[in-house]
Amino acid sequence: MSRCFAKVLEVTASKISCEIITEQLPFNFQGDTYNLNSVGSLVSLYDSFNHYTMIYQVIKIYEKEQVYNSVDYSKFKKSIVFEAIPLAEMTRERVDFGVNIFPMVGDQVFLSSLEEKEKTYSGSNEGISIGSIPAMEVLTPTINDEMFFSSHVSIFGNTNSGKSTTVKRIIKETLKKDENFNSIIFDVHDEYEIENTSKIHIEDISIDPAYIDIEDWINLINPSSLVQLPILINGIKYAQHLGGDVLEDLAAFISYSAFNSNIETSSTKLVFVKNYSRIVNNEKVNKALQDFELKYGNFDKSDLLMNGLAERFYEITGLDINQGEEYIVNKYLGESNPTISIDNLKEGIDIALTIEESRGNLQVRSHCQTMMTRIDLLLSHFKAYFVNDKKKREHFDKIFDDKKTKILKVSHLPDDTLRFITHLILRVAFKKQKQSESIDRINFIFDEAHKYIKKNKIGEDIVTDIFETIAREGRKFGVYLCICSQQPHELSSTVISQCGNFIMHRMKNSLDLDFIRKSNPYITELQISRLSSLPTGTALVLGDSIPIPLELAVKE
Repeated sequence: MSRCFAKVLEVTASKISCEIITEQLPFNFQGDTYNLNSVGSLVSLYDSFNHYTMIYQVIKIYEKEQVYNSVDYSKFKKSIVFEAIPLAEMTRERVDFGVNIFPMVGDQVFLSSLEEKEKTYSGSNEGISIGSIPAMEVLTPTINDEMFFSSHVSIFGNTNSGKSTTVKRIIKETLKKDENFNSIIFDVHDEYEIENTSKIHIEDISIDPAYIDIEDWINLINPSSLVQLPILINGIKYAQHLGGDVLEDLAAFISYSAFNSNIETSSTKLVFVKNYSRIVNNEKVNKALQDFELKYGNFDKSDLLMNGLAERFYEITGLDINQGEEYIVNKYLGESNPTISIDNLKEGIDIALTIEESRGNLQVRSHCQTMMTRIDLLLSHFKAYFVNDKKKREHFDKIFDDKKTKILKVSHLPDDTLRFITHLILRVAFKKQKQSESIDRINFIFDEAHKYIKKNKIGEDIVTDIFETIAREGRKFGVYLCICSQQPHELSSTVISQCGNFIMHRMKNSLDLDFIRKSNPYITELQISRLSSLPTGTALVLGDSIPIPLELAVKE
């Protein structure tokens, strides 16, 4: 009696076909019970010198009719045949995913021993266990947590598939092993209650404006890309130079440009010239403005006004005012990451709109009206996050300074605000990591990630998305992403393609399945087809942290 129960009928690089040659299933061998537990069972094949063990997984079992002999074609017998795909190649020292050595037709096939199964699924005893193999609960594979969290991770699954339970189990098991595990969990549903973690409520923080850059404002305001985005970016850059009043060189340039533009309406010219010329400290300008009035598009003191504006501009800059365009661009629009006060934002945008109008584009303000209304609403709400409160700003710094697991409570935030907060925190953390002399790993766990890691984002050719930056460069500075989502097709493919570990629960949406097929380098068509029928709480685990892809029934 041996563990041999089948022989090889057909061999290809992708699978083998085998015929069962024993009628005794299950059977006992040296005190252990062996059985072919349908699809998913493991079988073993050995090279002629027993140096290598080839592990295959059964994917199909069927009954086949065969003739008894080559003479009497009227008599048939039935045999059980199964197909299996290569999983791993095992030696005494290691387990490698895939096989380099293939069996030959007629080779013996063995039911894998418990020791072989444990070694195949776990690779080693080091790591964390989050569940068991379905139908083989005695097998609880370990995930190498060092490799798992030293790579970006994607965790996908439809609603009620067990995705959140898996995230919580991973964090709990990791904290049992390392209570100083440094991570930040964005809790959008108030569902994370984990021991040995600290909670930070979003209402208890205040943000120093010095932390905020253009990308954060774009994520907050979400402008349209054609007209509103350039105006917003220029407005932010103008705002950084505002201390309360518009600067004279800028005011002189706006007035001069408006008066000499192709603006056809006299009253419109009057508004531009009066509003900005009065800021210019020049005797000629002041005299011209004393009885300033446009009649039928003409102004009898226009030469005096223009001379005064040009004169003052030259005094400030040393340049002819006709060269003002290049000067204004270099001085006010050259900074790539300006720091502004929230109170100056609207004024900076108004200057950007005014300069555009002064060039004759009188429709630009109406095109940006929805953005301005949005800014009014957002700023009235967001001022609470920018108050100069020392204690609240300390809470914000604690997010980065406390080197343990933190749960950031953001459940009540709307999607736009959530996107702003997540981008800001991630970017600040990345900047701190890059500047740190000693790099301590930090892992970000983003629940409902489709809310803030978008595939089609505003201004993708103008600003750099911090998620994509960290996906590509984060490993060098110890910053890692764990992306959890029920709608993976809405995520950035750049971010997902950089992930080295995947945990996938049940997914039925064809868009999601197609996205995973294109962005996941580990998954096969067979596994894709399996995703739509996974039971609740069961997940397909693939990646660098385990020897082979496997299905796990995750513990509650």
